[in-house]
Amino acid sequence: MDHHELAATLLGEWGLPEVLVMAAFHHENPDAAGFDDGSRVHTLTLSLSFASALAHLCMVDEESRWSLLPALLARAARLGIGGVALNALVDRMVERWREWGAKLKVRTQDIPPFAEILAATPPMRRMGTVPDSENRRARTPCLHVQLIGIPAPDLAPLMQQIEELGHQPVLVVDSAEGLAQVLRRPAQIIVADLSMPSLKATDFCRNLRLAQKGKDCYVLLLATPENESRILEAIAAGADDVLVKPVNMETLRVHINTATRMQILKDEMQRERLGIMRSTDEFAVAQKRLLQDALTDTLTQLPNRRKGLDFLASEWVFAQSSGAPLACLMLDIDHFKRINDNFGHAAGDEVLRQLAEVLRNTSRSEDMIFRYGGEEFAAVLTNANQRIALQIGERIRTLVEKPLFCGKRSAYPSP
Repeated sequence: MDHHELAATLLGEWGLPEVLVMAAFHHENPDAAGFDDGSRVHTLTLSLSFASALAHLCMVDEESRWSLLPALLARAARLGIGGVALNALVDRMVERWREWGAKLKVRTQDIPPFAEILAATPPMRRMGTVPDSENRRARTPCLHVQLIGIPAPDLAPLMQQIEELGHQPVLVVDSAEGLAQVLRRPAQIIVADLSMPSLKATDFCRNLRLAQKGKDCYVLLLATPENESRILEAIAAGADDVLVKPVNMETLRVHINTATRMQILKDEMQRERLGIMRSTDEFAVAQKRLLQDALTDTLTQLPNRRKGLDFLASEWVFAQSSGAPLACLMLDIDHFKRINDNFGHAAGDEVLRQLAEVLRNTSRSEDMIFRYGGEEFAAVLTNANQRIALQIGERIRTLVEKPLFCGKRSAYPSP
């Protein structure tokens, strides 16, 4: 027995409806189940599959979330969920997860808003380089390089070297106001001295990484030989690289080129992910529209027979297990053929549309009104006993008798 069979057996023993048992059994591979698209069991299976993907994303660290996003977006798209609706749904689910975690005293994690997760920069390995074959470009882009806390003797040669590499050095005043400016608007590359006088470089790196925009930049710290023991501390605080002075042109070129390649790679991955997100949103909209069309009667815009019978079957199972009452009304237009024969099929179609509108307006939100076929309609009334079903049926009959053909007796016969 595998864990799918075990879960399904337990859910069945606990008295859950068969539709939920089947959804739980197949949720890791919904396509293998062979359920009809748009059926209740298929939708429940896809919903559990999406919930499982979200659970995995919530329980991993920040860097691991990147690899799990495509699966989550794809599963949401199959449910017709994308864009702003997906952001709101995930945020609501995470909020409820934390609430229940607190009540049940189980571990939860702090998850940023889903929109921020989607917009976040892809994780990069610290102190790493990427193969030239993947990132070689005909022309290296000009990047802004902010210089913070660089001692006066080192500043001029460093600025000259950065300019010769084709980048724009930007001098930042080593003060509380200057550092605050960097935190608000950091450049793509930041070069700071490990011994900056106004603030510890490690504290600066931590504050920078806490800022949303500061997560995207590349931080290169300059250290004197006597500060080499602090290099690991600086890397742990969020620095990408540390360069020991004195800095020569070739060494600086290697490190700046590494930073440039990483920024290019980040930008490409970001563009690729935005493209995936747009495609996923488009697929979600198309999937929702196709499912809606497949389960909707074109003429009356009511649910069609397939949708209605699937709803009846699932409610029948629930009623049997719970003991809740269930009623089903069958409705039929008498002598409908006369309307088509005497006034044409366009008139018959209009009668069907008007009756569908009456049924929509008289049904309860929990009921399912659908076109059974031809001039036949059906109403599945959940939690309704015989008395309630008779009342609803009589209300429908009365409304059809009075206003439906009001003012049109010259065109159509009385019902």
